[in-house]
Amino acid sequence: MSDVKKQKKTKKSNQSIGERLKRDINRLISIIVSALVIVAIVLNFTSTLSTLETTLETTAQFTADRVSQELEVTKTIVSELGMISTLSFSNYTAEQKQEIINQKVETYGMIRGKLIDADGICKYDGTDYSDRDYFQRSMQGEVVVSDPIVAKTDGQISVIISAPVWEYGEPGGKVVGVVFLVPDPNFLNDIMADIKVSDNSSSYMLSSSGVTIAHTNASIAQAQENTMELAKTDSSLKKIAELESKMVQGETGYGLYTYGGVTKMLAYAPVEGTDGWSVAIGAPINDFLSTMWVCMIVSVVIGIVAQFLGIWTSKRIGNVISTPIKQCADRLVLLSQGDLQSPMPDIKTEDETRILANATESLCNSLKVVIEDAHYLLGEMAEGNFAVRTTKEDQYVGDFRGLILSMRTLNRRLDETLKNIREAAEQVNLGANQLSETAQGLAEGATDQAGAVQELQATITNVTSIVENSAKALNESYKLAKDYQQQAVASGDEMTDLKEAMQSITDTSKKMNDFIEEIEDIASQTNLLSLNAAIEAARAGEAGRGFAVVADQIRKLADDSAQSAIHTRELIETTLQEIEHGNQITDRTYASLMKVVDGMEVLAGESQKAMDNSAAQAEAMEQIEQGIDQISAVVQNNSATAEETSATSEELSAQATTMNEMIARFQLL
Repeated sequence: MSDVKKQKKTKKSNQSIGERLKRDINRLISIIVSALVIVAIVLNFTSTLSTLETTLETTAQFTADRVSQELEVTKTIVSELGMISTLSFSNYTAEQKQEIINQKVETYGMIRGKLIDADGICKYDGTDYSDRDYFQRSMQGEVVVSDPIVAKTDGQISVIISAPVWEYGEPGGKVVGVVFLVPDPNFLNDIMADIKVSDNSSSYMLSSSGVTIAHTNASIAQAQENTMELAKTDSSLKKIAELESKMVQGETGYGLYTYGGVTKMLAYAPVEGTDGWSVAIGAPINDFLSTMWVCMIVSVVIGIVAQFLGIWTSKRIGNVISTPIKQCADRLVLLSQGDLQSPMPDIKTEDETRILANATESLCNSLKVVIEDAHYLLGEMAEGNFAVRTTKEDQYVGDFRGLILSMRTLNRRLDETLKNIREAAEQVNLGANQLSETAQGLAEGATDQAGAVQELQATITNVTSIVENSAKALNESYKLAKDYQQQAVASGDEMTDLKEAMQSITDTSKKMNDFIEEIEDIASQTNLLSLNAAIEAARAGEAGRGFAVVADQIRKLADDSAQSAIHTRELIETTLQEIEHGNQITDRTYASLMKVVDGMEVLAGESQKAMDNSAAQAEAMEQIEQGIDQISAVVQNNSATAEETSATSEELSAQATTMNEMIARFQLL
């Protein structure tokens, strides 16, 4: 389930802004339209019920008033009939009095009418009415409308309206009898039938006891139904029985009840001037809901139309908003891919999308200017022009400022590095020249020493010959020994100078080694810088291709500088080794010369004893001759080493010259 939710969430997140906007607007419109339709239906239903309630209550009241007015008319007719004095005179026969009544019956469309004497007997036909309530009440001077009762003459349900017969026709006097008229038994049913509030509506009247005395369906009235009594055994009549109990109590009201699966409305009102009669108007609620259903259907149709209009509007709004945003987004995607040449989206609307398009265009133009300027600057530096200057510095704003500062720092660092390399090359060249001159001088001195040693060897040979041939020449040999001693001391001094010169060469070579280490360090930093630049160029993608070329050239330059420095180091280390070897030979030569000096001193001392020990002197001279041979070999070796050092120095000088020529390619500040 979590994967499905994640997929749905991912699918929603991948929707475009236009789709989300359309979806949200459609959802909002659906909610609003649905709410409006529901509210309209509820209000229509409520309004319909309220209108029906008012209409039914008004109709019930109108029907009750109509019945009351009908009865009042009849009561007036009967009252006027009771005030006819003829009916109270005893000198008129029963037939004559009945004729007067029949005329009234015929005139007013009644069914019949009769005159009852005070004893309750009708003299015309002999019928006894003394037990009738209306008779008894009319004898008390009251005009009575009886409940529908079964007539004694024809057995029909009839309403009898009775009035007292006043003696001499004077109201308020003595009641000498009762006169009554019977209207059409169906007049109440006809009134009920005339009241139609719907196709299936019905009207009926109840007596004070709850008996149905009139109905749209006359048979129901004829059956004298009493719903309140029937409800005692039929629970489905309970609700209507409750409403009819309010009717018989003389209340006016409205209510709903369900019978036989049909919900009906019932409005009721009392009939004035009767003995607790009430009128009820009932109708199935569905008879009135047809209009409401039409309104509901119209509301739903309007809602559907509004929904389609909303969908169309949301689609249009979504397109108006999402289309320019998508165009700008597509252009920014091309920009992220390094495309600075494609045309910008043309937005015509004057809203935020136009601002977005303008901002996108401004961004592309700024990037284009910055990239082109960076390409120019790095290209010039790649060609060795480190004196180049930007003419678009005002375009490097915000985070772009770091780019121009980084290129400027790179320019300055490379310029300083190349200057340092040039200075180091000059120092190497100068040191190499000095080393070459010193080595040349050493070689010349060694050559001179070799010649002197050869001369010394010849002289010693001559001395040996003289010692062997003539003891007399010992004094002269002593003097010559002194001279040779001084020459040996001078040679020792020269060997000391040679040793110091070799030490100077060693120190100079070590300094050159330090310079070479600085050059290697600079080359390493330059190589690291070119690596960082290559990484940044790779991150920049297509836009950093030119910068990557520059970084590659700088890396190659750093590698060449490092290789030259390594080669120079190897040459210097070789030179230092040879110089160290020369120093060792010089030390041995110096030691031999010191021995020569000591020997000369001994020779000088022993010259005085030469005559006594000439043989010993001759042997000593042979030993000296052997030492001189060794000295000659050492001096010759020093001469060869000095010549090699001179050649190495010349090669080092040539390498320094080559490095200067390479540095000269760059145009530095």
